Amino acid sequence: IMRKIFLFIVPLLFCVFSINAQSINVEENAAISLVSASKATLGLSAQDLGNVKVLSTYHDNGTGLTMVYLNQTYQGIPVFNQILVLAFKGGKMVSNAGVFNHSIEKFVTLKSGTPSVTAESAVQSALSDRGLRASQMAIAINTKDNGQKIEFSNMGISRDNITAQLMWTPIENSNEVRLSWHVYISPKTTADLWMVRVDATNNSILGLDNYTDYDNWGTPDVNGT
Repeated sequence: IMRKIFLFIVPLLFCVFSINAQSINVEENAAISLVSASKATLGLSAQDLGNVKVLSTYHDNGTGLTMVYLNQTYQGIPVFNQILVLAFKGGKMVSNAGVFNHSIEKFVTLKSGTPSVTAESAVQSALSDRGLRASQMAIAINTKDNGQKIEFSNMGISRDNITAQLMWTPIENSNEVRLSWHVYISPKTTADLWMVRVDATNNSILGLDNYTDYDNWGTPDVNGT
């Protein structure tokens, strides 16, 4: 009997996951359709629409608004901090905010989008920059998005598993957009959650952010370029 139940549940679970995936695709396609209908207002070309990823979308029954959050991409890789937040009502855009680089192909420093620095090497550089010494090797335990997101163990030094994500990073006060690994580390010795941006071509540190909110504790500004 248990075997019959198992054989019934497995296909059922597969159907549920398939339905959820289809639902997400339908929502994303609907979001892109809304954006496409307003592309002239947004100043987006057909090529621009081919270089976006729907981060999230939802409909508020109370207000009738449909919210769409778009992340700009290039070569299928997300662009750091290039996000559009759009609101639609009755199929028409009623508000928009955010930034989008319409000429990003002119400013990227690595047209291919292929990193010469491995995620493992970037993790080591990020740890070194933060003055952290791991007791374990950087060995990938999970890979997503065609190698763009890589999860490592906590390496004996982080509260959570250390992760690295491949992204384009616009350089402040410059037109350059550099390919980089964004390495996330939460050291066991502090309450910090660091995101260190490591250049994916030469392993240099492009900037960093601390996502821990210290309120009025007087933590110095650590935001980088």
